[in-house]
Amino acid sequence: MLLNDHSHRLPGPDIIRAIAIVLVVLSHTSGMWRTGNVPVTADYFMHMLWPAAAGTASHNATILLPKGRTWVPAVLGVELFFVLSGYLIGTLLIKDIATNGQFSFAQLKQFVVRRWLRTLPAYWVMVTLLIPVWLFVYKKQLTWKVMLYYVFLQNMVTPHPGFYTVAWSLSVEEWFYITLPVFIWIVSRNKRHFTKPSWLLCCLLVFFVATFCLRVVNSFLLPYGTDFDNGIRKMVITRLDAPLYGVLIAWGIYYKPHIQRYKQQLFAIAVAGTIILAVLMYYLEPGGAHIHHWLYIPFNTVLVYTLLPLVMALYLPTAVAYRSNQSGLVLKVCTFIARISYSAYLTHQYIFFIFPFSRVHFTSLPVQLLFYGLYMLVVCLFSQLLHYTVEQPMLRVRDRLYPTVSNSTHTVTV
Repeated sequence: MLLNDHSHRLPGPDIIRAIAIVLVVLSHTSGMWRTGNVPVTADYFMHMLWPAAAGTASHNATILLPKGRTWVPAVLGVELFFVLSGYLIGTLLIKDIATNGQFSFAQLKQFVVRRWLRTLPAYWVMVTLLIPVWLFVYKKQLTWKVMLYYVFLQNMVTPHPGFYTVAWSLSVEEWFYITLPVFIWIVSRNKRHFTKPSWLLCCLLVFFVATFCLRVVNSFLLPYGTDFDNGIRKMVITRLDAPLYGVLIAWGIYYKPHIQRYKQQLFAIAVAGTIILAVLMYYLEPGGAHIHHWLYIPFNTVLVYTLLPLVMALYLPTAVAYRSNQSGLVLKVCTFIARISYSAYLTHQYIFFIFPFSRVHFTSLPVQLLFYGLYMLVVCLFSQLLHYTVEQPMLRVRDRLYPTVSNSTHTVTV
């Protein structure tokens, strides 16, 4: 998800990444933005910090989970993450193939191991820390299936479980990081001239068609009823094509750089497409008032998760081309947010669940803003801690043990 801090950071992708994580966090914490006459007592403070003390807590406080259509910003943010990750790893793969004239098993291994060392350590730390929290703080049951989280199998062909809900998108990305390079390696072994741009493009398109067909077939079967969010959006086999749009943009920018001439037009199409799809997501909300509309099932099962990442990918040419010689406050903030965005994604939701007053009806907006600011400060502190104690050390180990194999002088490090 992130550019390595040792590399030269690009401002455009950092801005996209910062926007994505802000959208996700705002959506997941929307339950805080509700007002009402609820007394805040010391007992309630203890109850929020330690749910096991519910017997001593004030029962006058109303706890709310996010309701309504507040999930739309999170959907947009995650799709931005998908296509940006696809663009970054696609750039690596394309440059590696182009400069080495092949895609060998050694290159495949190098790519996959580097990806694992980048993404797995912090994720494994969070899963391990949350297991005792789930058992002893929330007093909820776990089965042996929690071990599936460590290998990203918890939502391969079934809806994502309730434990560590944000992990669903990481499963999609991790399996994409494996399946696409393996597919490219298999095809390249049977094609003498595979390094030609047209062959690589055909390979990417075949991968897209295969994953798209999986979603179409699943939409006809609907094995999990009309739970479109968990049964389609959050299942690996139905979302493997999401990061691929970013890879296709990377192919276009690398082999057809003249498409950058049309970046403004593509950006305008992306803005218009985002607005249209957001309106349709509100109007055709799963379980909403328009479930009998003729577009309801096709949109929620196939169209939205095909068109949405495509639209998000159209922002990338503008983001990649963006250069700034200025080091203003806004850019510094975006760079900071982008640097810790992966850790923030891993930690923000459970910090929200245990943060005092995070889901209480407050009597005034200033009080809400105060405690939301405190919550964001805690998220930043925990994200910084995870970033500098786990992510950065593992990146140094990765770069020492598995340096990039590409002979290119202009590689991208992620």
